[in-house]
Amino acid sequence: MKKLWESCGDFLVLLMINIRVYLRHPMWMARTAYRQRTIPNIAVPTRFREKRIWRLIFDQNPLFHLFGDKMAAKEWMKERAPGLDAARTLWSVTSVSELPHDALRAGVVVKANSGCDQNIFLAADPEDPDSIKDTMSEWLLAPYTEKHGGRYWPNPTQKVFGEEVIINENGPLIDVNFFCCDGQVHFAIITIGEKTDDERIAYFTADGQRIISIMHEPGYQRDWLPLDFVVPVGYAEAVKAAADLSVGIDFIRVDLMIANNRPYACEMSPFPGYGYYDTTALYKNWVKYWDIRLTWFVQQPKYGFTERYRKALGRRLGAN
Repeated sequence: MKKLWESCGDFLVLLMINIRVYLRHPMWMARTAYRQRTIPNIAVPTRFREKRIWRLIFDQNPLFHLFGDKMAAKEWMKERAPGLDAARTLWSVTSVSELPHDALRAGVVVKANSGCDQNIFLAADPEDPDSIKDTMSEWLLAPYTEKHGGRYWPNPTQKVFGEEVIINENGPLIDVNFFCCDGQVHFAIITIGEKTDDERIAYFTADGQRIISIMHEPGYQRDWLPLDFVVPVGYAEAVKAAADLSVGIDFIRVDLMIANNRPYACEMSPFPGYGYYDTTALYKNWVKYWDIRLTWFVQQPKYGFTERYRKALGRRLGAN
């Protein structure tokens, strides 16, 4: 009888959580339902988008705030994975009035410490540095936040900084996004020419085998790297670094760059997920390895109704 009452209580708690999320985030829920072709269950998430939304709302892991600052994340990555290289930070400011006189010059990439698609690569000394400063000021005035979820997105003190451009003597720079769960790399996305008109991508397993199946997904078409493309020298070293960086984290996307046959630290991405790739068979099969029983939220005691929900979720997942 006690277990029956507990089960009924858990059902009501989980229902209340879902109702609250639906009322507070109707656009999130509508988009997720459209993508998944099923009603989202955020209280007990099982699909990729559900888990991502759940993490944004409930899992306030302190590491996510550190990862929200690209400069801090880069330093953390170098400490956690000794031997991992990183682009040298040349300067950082909270106002364009603080910029060093030679800040905007050839060989520098200007970035916001918390943002997406906020990069300016300076291949030559800029002809109009004032326009770049205006863009930097806009970044500082409008911190990057998830649409409809700004109050959940970790926003550190907003800064802009300059990094030394990495030159790959062996060809183009290669960006690699590793999808990792607690020390295990499940697959990687390799990109050449990222965020340019020449961008090409490919999916690979941790041991460097091409994942062909995703190329035939009707809802996810990209410009693919040639089928004879092989992983670069330094890939195995990058896989090991990504695995080491993800230990103790239920899920994280580790973003590295391979240049001159070795990996460089870029950033840690706790909330990846825009695009239709999350509805592909690859992601549907992989997401079961993202075990939210290992999350900060489930592992750390809370208070009040949040604690009641944590326990109900843990019992439903078999964590208690």
